[in-house]
Amino acid sequence: MSRRSLRLLWLSPEKGLKVGFAAHPSNLQDSEITAIKGAAGIAAAETDGAMSPARRAQIEALLQNTTQTYTVSLYSSVSHGFGVRANISDPRQKFGKEQAFFQAVRWFDAWI
Repeated sequence: MSRRSLRLLWLSPEKGLKVGFAAHPSNLQDSEITAIKGAAGIAAAETDGAMSPARRAQIEALLQNTTQTYTVSLYSSVSHGFGVRANISDPRQKFGKEQAFFQAVRWFDAWI
């Protein structure tokens, strides 16, 4: 299974998913975002070469123009990969990783 197949492009009941969540997603295409047919949650990193602040704002604007439920949370003092590769000896990175995990749990609990 490719990394792309795990992304928001699968977010529709016809494609298998009604709810999705991504920590520090990368390479989201505009068409992928506007085509979602389910609740989408995103945990974004403050420093992320794969999702700059300008791109994050574009993604949020695209999500606002859908009829779907969504959330985008920004975690400070973390970089791309923090959901799986955070340095947990750094309290800020540990906080971001743990909070993104709890965000995902709450997201799925609310929308499944």
